[in-house]
Amino acid sequence: MARRFLNLDGLRGVAILAVVFFHIFFTHAHNFSHQFNSFYNFSSISFLGYGSFGVNLFFLISGFVIYYSLEKSKNFKIFFLKRYFRLIPSMIFVSIFTLFFSLIYPSEPFHNFNLVDLIPGLTFIEPRFFAQIFNINIKDIDQVFWTLYVEFKFYIISGLSFFFLKDKKGLIIGLLYILYLISKYLNIYFNSVFTFYLYETGKWLGAAFFCWFATGIYLFQFLKDRKSSFLLLFIFFSFFSSIHQARGHDMMSFLISIIICLIIFLSFYKNLIKKIIESKFFLFLGYISYPLYLIHQNLSFFIQKSFFIIFGFNYFIVYSLIAGLFIFFISFLISRYYEKYFRNVLAKLI
Repeated sequence: MARRFLNLDGLRGVAILAVVFFHIFFTHAHNFSHQFNSFYNFSSISFLGYGSFGVNLFFLISGFVIYYSLEKSKNFKIFFLKRYFRLIPSMIFVSIFTLFFSLIYPSEPFHNFNLVDLIPGLTFIEPRFFAQIFNINIKDIDQVFWTLYVEFKFYIISGLSFFFLKDKKGLIIGLLYILYLISKYLNIYFNSVFTFYLYETGKWLGAAFFCWFATGIYLFQFLKDRKSSFLLLFIFFSFFSSIHQARGHDMMSFLISIIICLIIFLSFYKNLIKKIIESKFFLFLGYISYPLYLIHQNLSFFIQKSFFIIFGFNYFIVYSLIAGLFIFFISFLISRYYEKYFRNVLAKLI
């Protein structure tokens, strides 16, 4: 298999564009409307409400890439350090940047953060763990960090199962999702202390999202081994990922989820899809996707809010585009200069 999957880099670009548009043009507009009792016609941008599905695409890509990375790693320590050092440079920058802004502009979205609030982001462990274990008041620097906590749990579980349980095919990840589903419905229909804690454990592990990771894993295994059993597992988890996302009643969510799985599959086979996804535009967005994901929510909200106070919803699209272009530029600088330098230094330490 190829060392670099350009189609996956392009799909990261698709995913981050969907997420950024979702926040900038949809959730932020709703927030301004509620906070300032202003009216805005959301019907023209309602489709952007599905931009959050970009997160699911990120999870699916991670499932594929992580098992490719596991096969290239000699042991768990090397795998873990590579993943941590892949994530930490931008996380340090964004966390310190956000903390700095909270000191000079202590209002929404920068809510009087303290030094202790840096811990969850820098360790990739969610705040409630520290709150429950050490009984300290701690919160997220940014709401989007929740996906990094899920990702990091997936890294640890998949790495441990790969190297210590010799699960080279990622079957444990799929099994954990099935067990999560079982515990969820046992807790609903046969509620007890045991089923409650079993379900809560699954939620804390982020197992609800393991269906997306599993979908990516089995696509990787199918492309590597060409065994029909992995193709069936890919189809099975694609379907369950879509059903879970739709929660049994949202047909549009189900269809979008199916389309996501279908596009990533066809991106390995159909030249037209590969050509579109591997265009310079989407590859560029894929290149800056990680720092852009970390920085876009708070910084774009701050810029948009500053404009909103002056113009209201007049020119909302215009100043939101300005905010978007600015955070794209900042993310490029982080990727091109800061991350590159940081990784070169860290590479010598591993």
